[in-house]
Amino acid sequence: GEVPRGILNLLRIHQVRIDVNYATLVMNVLCLDGLAQGLEPDYNILDAAQPLLATYSRVCTTRMGKVLYILFRPLAQHLKHHKDRMFWKRLNDERRRLSHKSSHEN
Repeated sequence: GEVPRGILNLLRIHQVRIDVNYATLVMNVLCLDGLAQGLEPDYNILDAAQPLLATYSRVCTTRMGKVLYILFRPLAQHLKHHKDRMFWKRLNDERRRLSHKSSHEN
């Protein structure tokens, strides 16, 4: 959330006008980031989205690239979901370990 907030702050300071679609995108990112932080402070939604964004920026510069992106997007989404599942598994394992450790100390 710091990057989008910083961008919006710089735009405000320098009185730069931006397209309403870009402003909406940034506000949505801030809302999603705030929601994610409220649910799980260790989860960074921008880091989690990075594989999809990186793929899109590398591939979608030509018409053929856009077609390839549409074809391979399911794979990219699968990889992202796998990364997310691994994160949540590690988090749950750590919580269980700490809970188990705490119950044995009492």
